[in-house]
Amino acid sequence: MSPNPVVAEVPGRRIDALLLMAKHGFSGLPVVDAKGNYVGVVTRRAIMENPEEDQLSLLVRRDVEPVRPEDDVSTAAERMLRHGVRHLPVVEDSRVVGVLTPMDLLRVIEGSGDERPVSQFMRRNIFPVYEGTPLSVVFQAMRLSGLYAMPVVDEEGRLTGIVTDVDLFKTVDVDVKVAFTELGVGDYGDYEQAWTLDHLQNVMKFYYTIRKLKVPKEPVKKVMTPDPLTVFEEDPINEVARHMRRGNFGQLPVLDENDELCGMVFDLDLMKALVG
Repeated sequence: MSPNPVVAEVPGRRIDALLLMAKHGFSGLPVVDAKGNYVGVVTRRAIMENPEEDQLSLLVRRDVEPVRPEDDVSTAAERMLRHGVRHLPVVEDSRVVGVLTPMDLLRVIEGSGDERPVSQFMRRNIFPVYEGTPLSVVFQAMRLSGLYAMPVVDEEGRLTGIVTDVDLFKTVDVDVKVAFTELGVGDYGDYEQAWTLDHLQNVMKFYYTIRKLKVPKEPVKKVMTPDPLTVFEEDPINEVARHMRRGNFGQLPVLDENDELCGMVFDLDLMKALVG
């Protein structure tokens, strides 16, 4: 686990959690009360899916069961999968003492010698987007599917890239002061200098985009990551975990023996290898 984690506190506002996520580059945070006791987890997605909710306490997932420092990694993997969270709190005596992410557990898989093929863990029901698809359509596809990354193909169905929610962040040009004003943050004080941080700009731009539902009409080809790293469906998961961890990839496209796209594997998918 990573000790001394960043936490959000209730009562508070959504902007407080967003700024913390942005400053530290996180997509989720443990939440504590005024006494420092564990309350739950808030995720960027929860905030995005409830753009009119300002009170942080109403955005917290209180059903996320944390793990204890002495718990086995299999317990952590099972709870990540069950709750669908990428930031699992580690709690001792009601206090958050650490946090676990899939990247932490990928290290365990990498060193496990587990040579089961990734085909046993990958997702085949992934629908790619055509590289000429407008970004507004890609945005809607991500919102409705709950996925934060999608493969991109050309007119012949060949993989040419991958697009993530971060790529969408970069397409929005928002005036900083206008965004803060419209988001109800009149005094940004200490955060003024923090606008130089890419994470802060990206999170706020994405939030502003969702609230205003304004996404550029440019084709996804302009913002996708071209020629992404890929793995084959028969590759062993310990090697796939190594690629993900060393490249800090949350997902990888999977190809079949004919070099054709046959699915995607996400870091959470590999957590299944540690359960049971």
